Amino acid sequence: MLYALCWGVVCALLVVLNLFLAGRLATLHLPSLLAVFSAGGAAGWLLSALLLLAGQSFLRGRFLRFALAFLLLFCTTLFLTSGLFALHYRSFYAQWHADAFSRDWILQFIFTSASATYQFFVIGTRLFGVASIPAFLAGSAILIRSIR
Repeated sequence: MLYALCWGVVCALLVVLNLFLAGRLATLHLPSLLAVFSAGGAAGWLLSALLLLAGQSFLRGRFLRFALAFLLLFCTTLFLTSGLFALHYRSFYAQWHADAFSRDWILQFIFTSASATYQFFVIGTRLFGVASIPAFLAGSAILIRSIR
């Protein structure tokens, strides 16, 4: 659990670093961005640890375990962060949507969530930046050691 919280902080720090390097650190949405990225990172760590623990017995080599840990940590962090972004995005547009659980509401929910996820992958993944590569490599190594 401590590693998951630390990974959430690392994800938030990557966002701060990349916003600082881009000269956009003074954005009004910084608290929301940090909350979404840190929660997505923490949830991504927990899910990747769970999946790696389940698939660990199938992989014998160290390199394969590391590659699986890297892939899981990368994918779960991005997917869960994009899901949280989609929920945040959806909460803003919910005021203009139809009544809950109606046919129109379901369509609006699906397409709003899909467009938010797409926007995150186009715009939001850049906030991880180039510095995320060493962070994901180090995180993968720590993830492998933490589940033993």
